[in-house]
Amino acid sequence: MAVHFLKLIRWQNLSMLIIIQLLFKYVLFKNYQIATSISNFEFALLILAIIFIAAGGNVINDFFDIKTDTINKPAKVIVGVVFSKYHTKFIYVILTISGIILGVSLSYSTQLPYLSIIFIAIAGLLFLYSNSIKRIALIGNILISLLIAFSILLLGVFDVFPNSSNPNNALVLNVMLVYAAFAFALNFIREIIKDIEDVDGDYTMDLKTLPIVLGRKRAQNCTLFLSSCFTFILIFTITFYRYFSDFIFGYGFLLVVFPLLYFCYQLYHANTKQDFKKLSSLLKLVMISGMLSIFII
Repeated sequence: MAVHFLKLIRWQNLSMLIIIQLLFKYVLFKNYQIATSISNFEFALLILAIIFIAAGGNVINDFFDIKTDTINKPAKVIVGVVFSKYHTKFIYVILTISGIILGVSLSYSTQLPYLSIIFIAIAGLLFLYSNSIKRIALIGNILISLLIAFSILLLGVFDVFPNSSNPNNALVLNVMLVYAAFAFALNFIREIIKDIEDVDGDYTMDLKTLPIVLGRKRAQNCTLFLSSCFTFILIFTITFYRYFSDFIFGYGFLLVVFPLLYFCYQLYHANTKQDFKKLSSLLKLVMISGMLSIFII
């Protein structure tokens, strides 16, 4: 049961969020010796709030996707098989309310009560995304990618921005924005890849994802164009940083750019559901290697 619960909340994705926040707090912030605003306890509240709300979003997403998942990936269906619909909704409510309470507690603890609205808004948008917005071509992809990017920036909002007049703080905020943009772009591309992978089940349920609206091949070509543009921008950015560090340059090309070029090549030749599944996994690995570059920065 515990294993199925971890799968339901997407523990791998949640682990990535935790690791990113830990790298920012105890590697990036520490090395730049910036003026931070929250204690270790408040940092723990922030992480738990993010994880609980994100986990709740994953649970409700599976709840609304029972029929499509039965077609797209029948062997991995958990809702209605391991957990009943009632218990799934109960898990969602507990996780989401717990996350909101922790977020509100953090906001008041840091003397920033108006930031409580952030956690309520994220929880609400995750519900709307699962219930309806994800069925609208591109809009759902953009929304979920923005939420993931913003979850990366939340630590900056609470811990760095209150002291943004400090030059080092301003620099670190800019670095965090770059990583958030990187996460947004990769996740946006990955969301479209997943829509192409799941096109059969989504079509049966009359959803309006990009591959259904444009056709699978056109959606594939659009994704290839976006991926190529993003890779080109990344090459330009990493080349610019070569003037500061050859190590950053080498790491960026070896573990981010080259895998993305390989991704573009494989995307051009992809035909089967399994091909797109492998491409989705490859993008997740690229995102991990990109985030681990914080050690170098």
